[in-house]
Amino acid sequence: MPDAYETLTPELYQVICELIKRDDVKSVSSPFTDLGLWRALADEQLRRATETGLPRGEAFRIHGFGAALKLLSSDAWGAEFGGILPAGCDLFIYPPWRRLLPQEMCAQDSLWLTTQCWARHYLLIEKDYGEMACAERTLVAGWVLYKAKEPYVSDEPRSTPSLRMTRSENNK
Repeated sequence: MPDAYETLTPELYQVICELIKRDDVKSVSSPFTDLGLWRALADEQLRRATETGLPRGEAFRIHGFGAALKLLSSDAWGAEFGGILPAGCDLFIYPPWRRLLPQEMCAQDSLWLTTQCWARHYLLIEKDYGEMACAERTLVAGWVLYKAKEPYVSDEPRSTPSLRMTRSENNK
């Protein structure tokens, strides 16, 4: 896995900022090291915590990868950040250094990410895998946004994925 993934265009930044404000996005996982994006994520978490009275990490969960998390202290901007967990995120921004197995997408009406993490409702990915039976596909800012066709359930158990993909163990 690369140390950093910094190719965040202004257009992609705007798309992500719009997505994180949606009511059906209560958690996000991002591979980007762009501090502006992490500040936007922190601000959204703090806004939701203030509005709901929930603890920061419950109001809006923010997860990242090693290089991104190395840039942030646990109290950066007053927000709470975590690494990738064995659970799903409502918006999963898929790291381009991982390979997927397109033939296994939509297995069991789901899109698999890995055996441990997945997009519960939205998957933002650089590579276009075409139309999926289990998800709507939209091209945005040079990336592809897959949205689960099954209805979003806000109190969905963390172990029940909506969008899951399997990655190849041979990451070349």
